[in-house]
Amino acid sequence: MFTLLTFNSFALQEYAAPFSSVNSAKCLQEMPTLLEISKFSNKFLHRGNKQVAINGFKFRNESETSSRLFRSLTRSYVLKKLDKHEDFSHLIKAAKNCDSIRCALNELFKGQEMVYKTIYLSEKYGLNTSPYRNNDAALLNLKQMNAILKGINLIPSHFPRLWKSKRLVRHIKEDIGYGHVGMIFANASIELYTPWDRELDKDGKAYTLFHEIGHNLAYFYNLNYSSFWWDMSGWIDHPMGWRYNRDEMVSTYGQTNPGEDAAESIAAYRLNPTNLKRVSPKKYAFIRDYIYLGQEYLSSSSCGHTPVKDYLNKVINKAWKNCSETSCVIENIRQSIKKDNRFPLFNKAKDDFFEVFL
Repeated sequence: MFTLLTFNSFALQEYAAPFSSVNSAKCLQEMPTLLEISKFSNKFLHRGNKQVAINGFKFRNESETSSRLFRSLTRSYVLKKLDKHEDFSHLIKAAKNCDSIRCALNELFKGQEMVYKTIYLSEKYGLNTSPYRNNDAALLNLKQMNAILKGINLIPSHFPRLWKSKRLVRHIKEDIGYGHVGMIFANASIELYTPWDRELDKDGKAYTLFHEIGHNLAYFYNLNYSSFWWDMSGWIDHPMGWRYNRDEMVSTYGQTNPGEDAAESIAAYRLNPTNLKRVSPKKYAFIRDYIYLGQEYLSSSSCGHTPVKDYLNKVINKAWKNCSETSCVIENIRQSIKKDNRFPLFNKAKDDFFEVFL
């Protein structure tokens, strides 16, 4: 890991935390076992009494739940495109010989374990890794999937499901990611590139993925463009390049632009919180209250303590008593937050943020 000396007496690391911190962070959930994942995923594969035709496949004795699942993992125009691709055509052909969704998925994803883990990510987190749904996506192998699961396991357990069907893919093009000035491992759209797979160990893959999750958490407050976030680090969009206060940065990579600053700071809060609190108490407080909803990771004694989430749930429950439609509820929430003024920056959040709680 490369380091760079800043104007203070501390060495600034390239990333907000060592990759190995994904194993030692406070309040880590145990990785789910395959048995636990299979029990969770099997709930979405129950048979029924329906004959269904979905995106060129025909199945017998399926349920509404299993049919919805198959629709969520496939898209007709993507399948048509892949039917001409040498890596996928034989898998699609074999799947079309199946009369059950379980059988078809086993063929498409090359085995039951991959099916279970794909469903787990999709239904528990709203993260869709299917190449039959997403354009330009490769079929993940088990090693890649396990690294993804390790990164996703860092998402706090008190978070609601944040997405409906968020793209999370290994990009199919092998030449993307290697450039003249360095390597690109992934992007905020959560496309994982060849260097992510070839150059990083499992911990590095997990850290990179969690960094990209940080971008998506920052999206709820539009931190890339928010003046209150820019002010915390003194960001100025100068014609000669970004200007900022180096003493407020947790990593050299975070100095790239306000978006990378946000993603690295969010990762630091989870994986290296002591350093973030020392470097920038303002960022620490914002991320504590508005991203992690009060949960701190400085010691194991704070695990499960989410006072801001408790506050937000009370505001939401009160809003539901006054409204029956989502738009009304969100407006009622915003009015209560403004009146109460305990956590005023919630009113900087997009409606998408509140919708995940409703």
